[in-house]
Amino acid sequence: MKTIGISEARKNIADYFKDAIYKNELIVLSRYDKEKAFLLGEKTIEYLIKTDLSPVRFETIQEEDESYTIKLDSLDLVANDITHEKAADDIVYQAKEYANDYLNDLEIYQRDESRKGHFPLLLLIAKASSDEEIKLLLGLDTIANWINIYTTRDPGSSWTEVSLNLEV
Repeated sequence: MKTIGISEARKNIADYFKDAIYKNELIVLSRYDKEKAFLLGEKTIEYLIKTDLSPVRFETIQEEDESYTIKLDSLDLVANDITHEKAADDIVYQAKEYANDYLNDLEIYQRDESRKGHFPLLLLIAKASSDEEIKLLLGLDTIANWINIYTTRDPGSSWTEVSLNLEV
């Protein structure tokens, strides 16, 4: 870990950028020894996020009207549509919108204890390069293949729960 002043950082930002990316070094940018910011490479950030990422949990059900409802407990999102694929697409859309809102108002969302833990997953969603990557991250790509086999209506319950522990 290197701690450098802002003036030094301005002069040699390219070198510090390379250290953060290629050497996975943590660079602390300091101003007046009070204010600090961190320069981290993408691999370091991914490692930190994956270390803190809780398992992605969701529930899915085929409703009486033949539609599908998906509830993504990890982010408090729910979608319903005529096919599982469309419901999954809606969850991905909602997750992207939520990630954008959250990261744009990080200070507000971090104050809410019930939403504070959403940060690691939302950062990975925001970083994803495609909807398919987000579906993979959330486990929605694999469940689509199992939905007809495992979605059954339990007389005592309105939800059939499917829980996946994903290693991203």
